[in-house]
Amino acid sequence: MLERSFTVDVLKVMAAQFIVWHHFSAYGPMADTMNLMWPHFIEWLYHYARLAVQVFLVVSGYLAAQSVMHKPVLQPLSSIVKRYLRLVPFYVLALALISMAVALSRTTIHEPWLPSAPTLWQFLAHGLLLHDILGFEALTSGAWYVAIDFQLYAALILLCHALQSATNKRLSAIVALLCVASMWQFNRMDELDIWAIYFFAAYGLGILAAWAKRSAFEA
Repeated sequence: MLERSFTVDVLKVMAAQFIVWHHFSAYGPMADTMNLMWPHFIEWLYHYARLAVQVFLVVSGYLAAQSVMHKPVLQPLSSIVKRYLRLVPFYVLALALISMAVALSRTTIHEPWLPSAPTLWQFLAHGLLLHDILGFEALTSGAWYVAIDFQLYAALILLCHALQSATNKRLSAIVALLCVASMWQFNRMDELDIWAIYFFAAYGLGILAAWAKRSAFEA
């Protein structure tokens, strides 16, 4: 059972609002209208509100670390498959609803920000969380995050399976080193933004925060 945190819940709510406003500033007729009235504010939302994604990554790492804390990962593939089966059905349902809404909108809206009608292979690639890796256009602006979050969780599970021990000192050290490597090297390479390592700095900080909190309680 994951520990519920009021602070984490507040951070998620606040970050979600910033992301919604970022989307308002970037897509659709509302962005054009608001840009006429508040150009500097909309520019700020476009460039900086999206940084709230980092909050989601930290929180996701924090919660994922709690789920494997003091519980040996003996069957990593099973854990990864369970995560996939818990995540993807609702994700695919959301994509189907979005695709239908876009199809209906296309009869009256002719704007470049509307995604193209999906092909079968494109939809399948989304269902496998591989659309960016395989080079397919995203069916929705948030699809990349679902795929990256799954990659990050799979990486954590594999690290725990390979390195978990009674004290987890070696595992924590490797996670910290990956954070540094992501921050100072991989995050500077734009072509890697379809892979987990590009975002591991924020996710890894969440992992370390969860483990540090538990270590303090047990000291």
